[in-house]
Amino acid sequence: MSRREPLNDLSIRQLPFSDKQYVVWDALPAFGIRVQRRTKTFVLKKQNKYQIIGRWPSVTLKQAREEAYRRIALKYFPPSCPPTATAIAAYLDFQATRVRHGSLIQIRHHLHKHFPRGASLSSLTAATIHDALKDLTPSQQAHAFTLFKAFLNWCVNERQYLHKSPLFGLKSPYRRTSRERTLSDAEIAQILAATTDNGQFNNLVQFLIYSAQRRTQVSKLQRTYCNYAEKTITWPKEDMKSNQQHMIPLTPKLQALIERTDYLCVFGPTPYQAWSRGKAELDRRVKLPHWTLHDLRRTARTNLARLGVQENIAERLLSHTPPKLNTVYNRYHYLPALTDALGRLEQHYNSLEQTG
Repeated sequence: MSRREPLNDLSIRQLPFSDKQYVVWDALPAFGIRVQRRTKTFVLKKQNKYQIIGRWPSVTLKQAREEAYRRIALKYFPPSCPPTATAIAAYLDFQATRVRHGSLIQIRHHLHKHFPRGASLSSLTAATIHDALKDLTPSQQAHAFTLFKAFLNWCVNERQYLHKSPLFGLKSPYRRTSRERTLSDAEIAQILAATTDNGQFNNLVQFLIYSAQRRTQVSKLQRTYCNYAEKTITWPKEDMKSNQQHMIPLTPKLQALIERTDYLCVFGPTPYQAWSRGKAELDRRVKLPHWTLHDLRRTARTNLARLGVQENIAERLLSHTPPKLNTVYNRYHYLPALTDALGRLEQHYNSLEQTG
């Protein structure tokens, strides 16, 4: 359905909603309103792609048409390109309400520390950006490249600071290889033996081993998260990578680790930061081939499978959403099965600790 008569408020209001979307075009070329089942949205078609201007009636026809004129004019006049620092500040404000706090910190870190600051946005090239990343590790390069590409796409699509991203169509040349290291029972026994003494880092390592949780999540554990009557620990969604509340059983070993930790929030009033120093000290006591603390989580997941724990239960324990599982309608907590699974893992590690 299409026409080239000027849109007006009355004609927009009378457009019938439809299960099959259609666009009614304005007399202004490439500008129109897209009608769907429940919404009417102003759009501009450029280079065979629809750009969203805004949803009616929150955005009026007058406002939408003015914005369409502005975007069309960018084809003929250079966009107003602000200083790089100004664009980065605007992007961080934009992301502040859209991403988790931890993700925002990473975005801010890479843009402030590694993004080319000497050149203006309009003079950036792919070579300039690659050169700015050369001193980083391959993993850091891959992560920074992805963040830079998202920032530059935002500069093009959301603010029209640029006609085209210098990274448009390019894939990261830095390969991010996923780790496959799992620790053997003998290696876990050595780590358990080396972390028996009470201390913040030792307690954290043992908690990681026995809980199979992420280290940043565990470091934020507070006593108020523990329900001793129901034998559960529940992290709020703000502490979780998945941005969803997460509950695990409070097993005897985890409770013992919490009770022997004399800190306000179990592992400190603020999230633990001295991971590198603690890991280096542990490596001096335990001589193992290269391993990371995250390998403990992968090892726990592997051991859960070895111990006969069902896939969906093991994935829930690790705060992974199992495939083809509708978490919107299925609100069951699976606590009995999770308790059995973590109990099996604890029993297995207890036997290693005793033999080690």
